[in-house]
Amino acid sequence: MVVMPHPDDECFGCASTIARYSAEGATVSLVTMTRGGAGLWNGRATGDLRPLTDVRELELRDAARELGVTFLETLDYPDGALEKVEEVDAVKERFLGDVVRCLRSHRPQVVVTFGPEGTYGHPDHKVVSRMTVQACTLSGDSSAYELEALALGLSPWSPSKLYFQTAP
Repeated sequence: MVVMPHPDDECFGCASTIARYSAEGATVSLVTMTRGGAGLWNGRATGDLRPLTDVRELELRDAARELGVTFLETLDYPDGALEKVEEVDAVKERFLGDVVRCLRSHRPQVVVTFGPEGTYGHPDHKVVSRMTVQACTLSGDSSAYELEALALGLSPWSPSKLYFQTAP
């Protein structure tokens, strides 16, 4: 499972890893925490009135298909403002719960996300790193998100490996 903040983060960091393991028969899940609405749309055609989030979501689906991603989940947390997620306890719990639910649903052996430095310091990357690390611990705790687990028929699950995508 790859957990990234924005559409396209999977492509500039670990696309070759995703494609390799998918080609070798691994089931690869991709969880993207935002729809990418705070990005820039370079080359927008005159008269194209689609929201940027719709375009980035289409691009994400196309990229996931090309890379061999089996399961794609796109959430709608605020792009460019994920630091605010950690400021409100209820929102932080929901965010963590979403990642825990994905971990328990897809039961990955390996999780890949950004390192604590966010590769080049991007605040959204740093938040997703911190929250994914916490979720990997919580997902194996039967008392964490217990009601949600019961309602969805999910049992605790802990990935055996957590890798960080980094750059020198």
